[in-house]
Amino acid sequence: MVERHPQADIRAANERALRSLGRAIALSSGQFSLVLVCCNYRVLQELMLQRLEKLSSGVHQIQKVILPHNARSLYTSIHLQLLTQDNPPSALMILGLESVDGIDDLLRSINHIRDEFRKRHPFPMILWVNEEVLQKVVRLAPDFASWAATPIRFEMTTQSLLQFLQQETNSLFATVLATDTRQHQITQVIEHYSTVEQVWKHSYELHFAIKELHDRGITLEPELYASLEFVFGLDNYISDRINAALRHFQQSLLVWQNLAKKENEEAGGARGDEGVFSSSTPPSPPSLLLLRQGILLFYIGLCYCRLAEQNQTESRRHWFTAKSYFQECLNILQVAGRLDIVAGFIGQLAEVLQYLQDWEELQTVAQKSLELHQTYGSQIQLACDYGFLAQVAVQQSRWVQASILAHVSLLKLAEAQKQNDPYNCLFPLLLGQVYYLVLAKAQRNLSELVIAREYLEKATKELPAALENSSHQYDAHRYIRLLRKLRSLYFEEGRYLEAYYIRQKRRSVEQQYGFRAFIGAGRLQPQRQATNPALMAPSGSSSVALEIAASGRERDINNLIGRISRADQKLTVIHGQSGVGKSSTVTAGLVPALQNRAIGDQIAIPVVLQVYTDWARELGKSLSEAMSSDPSLAIYADIKPEAAIEPEALPYSGTPIAIVIILQQLKQNADNHLITVLIFDQFEEFFFGYSDRKQKQEFDKFISDCLNIPFVKVILSLREDYLHRLLDFKHLSALEAINNNILDKHIRYQLNNFSPEYAKVIIRKLTERSQFNLEPALIDALVEDLSTEFGEVRPIELQVVGAQIQDERITTLEEYQPYRPNKLIERYLKELIKDCGPENERAALLVLYLLTDEGNNRPFKTRAELAAQLAELEDAGKLELVLDILVSSGLV
Repeated sequence: MVERHPQADIRAANERALRSLGRAIALSSGQFSLVLVCCNYRVLQELMLQRLEKLSSGVHQIQKVILPHNARSLYTSIHLQLLTQDNPPSALMILGLESVDGIDDLLRSINHIRDEFRKRHPFPMILWVNEEVLQKVVRLAPDFASWAATPIRFEMTTQSLLQFLQQETNSLFATVLATDTRQHQITQVIEHYSTVEQVWKHSYELHFAIKELHDRGITLEPELYASLEFVFGLDNYISDRINAALRHFQQSLLVWQNLAKKENEEAGGARGDEGVFSSSTPPSPPSLLLLRQGILLFYIGLCYCRLAEQNQTESRRHWFTAKSYFQECLNILQVAGRLDIVAGFIGQLAEVLQYLQDWEELQTVAQKSLELHQTYGSQIQLACDYGFLAQVAVQQSRWVQASILAHVSLLKLAEAQKQNDPYNCLFPLLLGQVYYLVLAKAQRNLSELVIAREYLEKATKELPAALENSSHQYDAHRYIRLLRKLRSLYFEEGRYLEAYYIRQKRRSVEQQYGFRAFIGAGRLQPQRQATNPALMAPSGSSSVALEIAASGRERDINNLIGRISRADQKLTVIHGQSGVGKSSTVTAGLVPALQNRAIGDQIAIPVVLQVYTDWARELGKSLSEAMSSDPSLAIYADIKPEAAIEPEALPYSGTPIAIVIILQQLKQNADNHLITVLIFDQFEEFFFGYSDRKQKQEFDKFISDCLNIPFVKVILSLREDYLHRLLDFKHLSALEAINNNILDKHIRYQLNNFSPEYAKVIIRKLTERSQFNLEPALIDALVEDLSTEFGEVRPIELQVVGAQIQDERITTLEEYQPYRPNKLIERYLKELIKDCGPENERAALLVLYLLTDEGNNRPFKTRAELAAQLAELEDAGKLELVLDILVSSGLV
């Protein structure tokens, strides 16, 4: 087919565009101007920048600003870069707009403060954009874009486009097929940082290149088509669009299989079909077609693992399908002579066998895996192999062997930590927990009770660090599976509180990644992107929880941000009934929303306090963490140690040093045009801990001082039955900045229960995200049962009942009927009581009874009162465990 765009014409057009860009820079020297450059490919962008640099060498000082993916303000990003420059540049190139996560908000903020760019930047600014971003600039920042002439465009020739596609797909396969297996991760090569980054970075470019080639009448060769299908499958797998990923992977596999068949026919023979555990003569040199088939089979197996996790009723069938794909993958890779890749992938097969409880086959695979990893593996891989064998020994009651194997696993993990083993995705700390508990169980069955208790105590002591320091974003699914196993092991050992903490952690992670529709009575957390380390910045960037957007709280978040952006709104008091979702709205909604957008030309710094024992020191720590967590704010952080504060720096007599440090940092932030938002969540707890009048005055004076500092906002979030306690703050009540009225209706912001209509929208959106679909009649019945006498749905009850529906896999009205109207809430309470352990169930039931009055309200009681009342009916020594679990659940 004849190409419609001759390559000579494209090259000539690029040369003219390059000269136009050079002239635009020269003509605007010393004054502000805006130039938009549209280029859809980074490789072409880099080439044109190199050409421009040569043309302007010695004439213009061109500086580049490369925006990070979490950039919130173009103006601030430029300002930070220019702080280090003595003289303004001749021109400024803005690169990386296409990679910014919150591009829409960033562009809107540009439009709001466009005059600031002209006032403060006496040089031309060149914005490099792709076609998609260009359309957004015109739509979202029209006033800013109007300063630019017609965009300058660069295009790629057809030959360059084909070469680009071939290089990108080959590079991706090369990463997967790396010779050094230490570049792989034991379960999912997709999690390798460079692989994922490559997929996400170039997905738009690949799609756009294919469209351009199609428009030019070019048909792709089968090999290139199959490679692109693989890349698009990865893109969908990363985004958890598993069915779409399967279609792409299977289409790619079909092409490679047909090409391999054709190659075999042309070679006059077919290859053998040898098993991964067979002993055979060395295979012939590997065929690229065979290797790519093996990789495709592996990823198809991963897809079926995800389907098994998503659909509990069909999970066993999906696990068996995954097992067959992994086995076929390993067979082909062995035939291809790539035992190094077999060593990298075999652990996934072992995990599936463990999940299927196929202990005999697991023993065979784990032994083969151990042999391979002696040559090709790492210490953590060896630790996993010994761990699999230890768990097989436990199932077969071979306690001596189980003890020895688990001990060797721990030794291997220790070696891995000394050597800084790169397999951090394998959660060595969590694996260590499993092996300690296996050791304890084995020793107990060998009647070595003292040693068993020592191992159990060691595991318990290290559990918090294991949960805190395991980076689940690199493989959230495997992390969740490990937590399930760990929770079961702790519960078997009678460590019920630890088992409950692990269960809570699992539910929280499932909610963050969208695997769980409802979390129960726990607090919502900001959303994260699963299996996508390339977008997980060190600052822990996250997005507003879908529960917030789906529940109508998105409107509340936007209203709160609107208040923060207004100069006349210094203080906001968020209030509502218990269980209305105040803390979730703040921590999972407002905070990540502030972290991911600019307010005008300023960056907001949300600082949250939820612990009020020694509040000044805790607030100082939170402020320090908020400043240091964002690299772009690091240069503004000047939080001095207490010893560095001079007595004369104290604003008033007897001021605690921690307060002085905070006030100084707040003033410095204001001088740097940063908006600091101090958020005091669950503020009613302040009144529990501080009954002394002097202590209240200290906090009162501090908040008043904060509100007198420019660009400082204060948010108090508390139960509405504690609103009157705010009148204890005399300084605040007399503050002119809040019209001398702390309870003014313009200061208060009330969060209400959900309307039935909103509740239905919530349920539909949450269940769609987690692929847990409920029939409409069930949703209607559920909302009807949850509606109060005032026709409202309490958020906490919706979460509790929703969690039970998901746990019981109830998807139809017929399945729900036996639980109407409120039996699911009763079931939730029964499960919570069971979480306290069989020997503590009666105590837990009594505590719940004692914490409920005749009107079914929750009266306040001290621990001492509860202990005295419980002692009359049950062993009061059980109170501490029961209360810890009930409080952690959010129910008490």
